[in-house]
Amino acid sequence: MTANTLAASAINFDEVMQFLQSASTYELFRLKHYIGNEIASPIRTEQIKAQLRVGQRVEYFSTRSQALHSGVVCKTNIKYAVIDADDGTGRWNVAYYSININSRPIVQNTPTKLGSLNKNNLALGATVGFTNNGIDIIGTVTKLNPKTASLLTTENERWKVYYEHLFPVIDGESQEARTFDVLPTPVD
Repeated sequence: MTANTLAASAINFDEVMQFLQSASTYELFRLKHYIGNEIASPIRTEQIKAQLRVGQRVEYFSTRSQALHSGVVCKTNIKYAVIDADDGTGRWNVAYYSININSRPIVQNTPTKLGSLNKNNLALGATVGFTNNGIDIIGTVTKLNPKTASLLTTENERWKVYYEHLFPVIDGESQEARTFDVLPTPVD
């Protein structure tokens, strides 16, 4: 595969995660080091900055919400772009490396079975369920913790549930529009 073909193709994050799960801790540590060096590369930062313009619409990934967001570039600084978020939460300093400047597609399938959800494939606002004493409880993810997800149920109850007990909710009835009291968090 050539560099141009690779740049145009989508990254399948499910395949990457499968590979990472089979890697040893030592191999993960080495990969983390190499990836960190590539992310921090001044050359990469300058390449991204050169493609950004004030008023440009961009997509960016937030590690806090584990979700893709969009907004408009207001200003470019040394390490960050100031982006006015489309969701109305304000202007955020967004690291250049988290901006999908080439709009390269990302393939990530939503797990469909119990025990297949984890912090890497959930996002804030996702609708999930779990079983408590034989009763299915449906809720919205409000926080992603190291071992658990914090949920707000349709009855306004708060729960912390281990990821392995969660299942994705795809039923259209549970997707009804609801307003929750969740404070906005700054985007990385």
